[in-house]
Amino acid sequence: MKRVLILNYGAGNLFSVARAFEALGALSEISEEPYKILRADLVVLPGVGHFSVLAQSLEKGLGGTLMERLNLGGKILGICLGMHILYEGSQEAPGFRGMGIFPGEVLAFPQGMRVPHLGWNTIRETSADWLRDFRGKRLYFAHSYYCPPPGDATTEHEGIDFASVIKQDRVIGIQFHPEKSGPEGLEFLRRILSWK
Repeated sequence: MKRVLILNYGAGNLFSVARAFEALGALSEISEEPYKILRADLVVLPGVGHFSVLAQSLEKGLGGTLMERLNLGGKILGICLGMHILYEGSQEAPGFRGMGIFPGEVLAFPQGMRVPHLGWNTIRETSADWLRDFRGKRLYFAHSYYCPPPGDATTEHEGIDFASVIKQDRVIGIQFHPEKSGPEGLEFLRRILSWK
């Protein structure tokens, strides 16, 4: 049974993410305890909150613990805001640093656009074989900031293409909320659990 740690950094949406993994047979736990992070097979950075809050939590020691877990062979899944923190920074919180696993800065949608990008949308393009089954599937999005392409998959909102999935080694970021995306979201998480 896979151990999934949902990182508790003071944001919302923790329990719905935990329930989604439990529905797939994983042992999920919500915590910020370093020893629990270090023994988890998968650490999930959940997707509700402000970039600065998560960045401050990482600066207080969680960032070092996450990198240690990666170095020991663990995996990280960032959902929405959890994806954003994997980049170097975000226009949502200038002056706060992300983890820098992916290069570049998370951007704000331009003024005049319908923001937040809220509701169902699809993966439009993908360069990754493992994502081809999800191309065109309806997934749930809720965000006002976006990760610029390239990525392993992109999605379009009012003429702006953004990275909706990005993966590097044992780190993956996704812009949509799988825990709110019905059967397609659960199937996505199932593949994450079997991710080698």
